[in-house]
Amino acid sequence: MSAEQKEMLKQTPAGGPLTTDAFAQQRLDFLRGSRTLEQTETNTANPFRRRASRLGDIVNSSPQYVNKTDYGFSSLKAPAFSSTVGAGYKTYRASADYQAKPPILLVGSNDGMLHAFDARTDSNGGKELFAYAPSGAFNNLFELTYPDYSHRYYVDGVPRAMDAWFAPADVPSGVTSGWKTVAAVTLGAGGAGVSLLDISDPANMTKEDVLGNFAIRIWGP
Repeated sequence: MSAEQKEMLKQTPAGGPLTTDAFAQQRLDFLRGSRTLEQTETNTANPFRRRASRLGDIVNSSPQYVNKTDYGFSSLKAPAFSSTVGAGYKTYRASADYQAKPPILLVGSNDGMLHAFDARTDSNGGKELFAYAPSGAFNNLFELTYPDYSHRYYVDGVPRAMDAWFAPADVPSGVTSGWKTVAAVTLGAGGAGVSLLDISDPANMTKEDVLGNFAIRIWGP
């Protein structure tokens, strides 16, 4: 998390004084799923809101199934594309890592996160592989911890997934070139902005797989 995001977790309603670092960490633990300081039916002295489920409500973010779709990019050829692009797509799809990755369901939730669930039909099915809180939703995450929380939208858009070629000459700093499977995360009614994730290996996500966060502003006439 950035220093700015850490400050966001220390916010109080109506722009009041910031909480402590320790309390912000407890909020973060709650958002990640810890129920240690969550109120219960018999213990209302705990500081954080009682949840029916650690997974927030899903309203407008339809789940998207992602499972090794062949988008036909192996047919890309010169002169419009380098000869390595189409051939590289075949190599990417034939790689051991690609073949071993599980099918997933991607869905945004109003707990402030995009969730990825294992979509296999065996005993692994339904397990959460990762969750990602887009920067555009971060400023209001602290509200989710309050016992008197009033519902609002967070990650309410429909995610999209696609294979994409990252050319060596155009790749952002810190990002490797080549073929990747990427997901675009939108907030929908939760706000403006798009986050781009590398989901080529959804079972082993790291912070380096966040490819970028992009602000979107729509100006009226």
